[in-house]
Amino acid sequence: MKIGILGVGAVGGVISGYLARAKHDITLIDIWPEHVDCINEKGLKITAFEEEFIVTPRALHLGELSRIRPEFDIVILSLKSYDTAWASKFIEPHIASDGFVVSAQNSINEDTIASVLGWSKVVGCVVTLGAGMYTAGHVERTSSIEKLAFTIGEPSGLVTKRLEQLSEIMNDGG
Repeated sequence: MKIGILGVGAVGGVISGYLARAKHDITLIDIWPEHVDCINEKGLKITAFEEEFIVTPRALHLGELSRIRPEFDIVILSLKSYDTAWASKFIEPHIASDGFVVSAQNSINEDTIASVLGWSKVVGCVVTLGAGMYTAGHVERTSSIEKLAFTIGEPSGLVTKRLEQLSEIMNDGG
């Protein structure tokens, strides 16, 4: 599955690091040029209580996305809540016909995403992962790896195939 991660700050960066290490097909998309350049040149460094590692996923500046035109099966939004509406509209042309968006953000943003994309394109997520980012190209996981990091669910409450697939992926994500 092709996964786009829009917003590679603290939480998005930690998720990106673990998914890249697990060899998922991910593309990082961020608005901070220095951060994107650092990831492309030196990799993304993840520091955690238990370990430290560097991964080298593909990272794009926000503006590069329209030129490359990738299509994602899953898009993980990890931006500030006030960026949810424009980010949902921005990423819409890059979501596969059966693809969907997961909000790995503070607050509950699924209603905002659904207002742009429709409920069929939304999977709910509550993030309980602690993370920080203080310099370009380096994120920190501040919660233990043993602690549950995500709770996901369909808006309908049903357990679907895409939810089961996402669960497997997110188990790799931190």
